[in-house]
Amino acid sequence: MLKRIVGLLSLFMLLGFYSLEAQKYVHSVGAVLGSNNGFSYKVYPSEEVGIQLELAQKFTYNTDFDGSFPMFSVDLTPHVMRHWQMKKQEWNFLMGGGCVIGYNWYLKRLEAFKFGIDLITGFE
Repeated sequence: MLKRIVGLLSLFMLLGFYSLEAQKYVHSVGAVLGSNNGFSYKVYPSEEVGIQLELAQKFTYNTDFDGSFPMFSVDLTPHVMRHWQMKKQEWNFLMGGGCVIGYNWYLKRLEAFKFGIDLITGFE
């Protein structure tokens, strides 16, 4: 069953890659899926510069010498991105960075504030 789902998703992605063109837009809302789950909002103040804001949460189990314990985390990640138009293509290459501001709740331990640097790159 899992092979069929992965196969269908791969087929749709391949068809979409060859049949769709990049769309010009100023605002967008998207989903963040992976180790963190949440949503993102992106705005383009100019054609080359984009600002993206992600709000995501994660629930996981951490393990230490005392055993495993649950952890809940909330992250706010602002990014500033630069876009480059690829020659003879509708696709844009993007690269940028930002910071991660978050808070962890350990059900077995104290709570913790976190701050870090985040880099982003991709095609659009």
